[in-house]
Amino acid sequence: VAFSADHGVSPVPEQVTPMGLDAGRLTTAGIGSKITDAWKAFATDDTNPIAYSDGTDIYFTPATLAVLRTNTAARQAITDAALSVTGIDRAYWADDLAKGQSGDDGIKRAAILSYVADRSPDLLLIPKPYWMVGTALATTHGTPYAYDQRVPLILMGFGVKPGQYLTTATPADIAPTLAWLTGITLPRAEGRPLIEAVGR
Repeated sequence: VAFSADHGVSPVPEQVTPMGLDAGRLTTAGIGSKITDAWKAFATDDTNPIAYSDGTDIYFTPATLAVLRTNTAARQAITDAALSVTGIDRAYWADDLAKGQSGDDGIKRAAILSYVADRSPDLLLIPKPYWMVGTALATTHGTPYAYDQRVPLILMGFGVKPGQYLTTATPADIAPTLAWLTGITLPRAEGRPLIEAVGR
């Protein structure tokens, strides 16, 4: 038996702020309002520049996007507006992520790995640690921080050596490990057999 999870979870902001952590909640409407206000200086009509937004994923209308691709001042104004929202840490544009260059920015690298042309948002916002979008749920997931990334990985059964192992492991290691235990050869595997826990 193997037990794991597909993601971790963010601490509840209302529980960690009394502990002195900078935490809070963002709203889609609040983010959209800041961006829309910044857009007004460049707009030719009263049309909403945002076609759709889901939390920190912003999709602009085609007309707005056409301006933002050529008008660096408009693009910078939108970026500055998004970053002025309390609780927002970073802003990445899709065309920048498409270039695949992250430098030393590990969070940008993660965003690049998740980027899908024609599906990813035009503007991706990253909240600060312990900040989340939404007020309806106590907590959620989807940030690039350790509390969201770390999950348990527990093995049990014949061939598993009892103990705790401090080596790096991921849920992708489950299939190769179970294959190792059962004598099955995997032609391609994303992970590795956790030999330290099941080695013979």
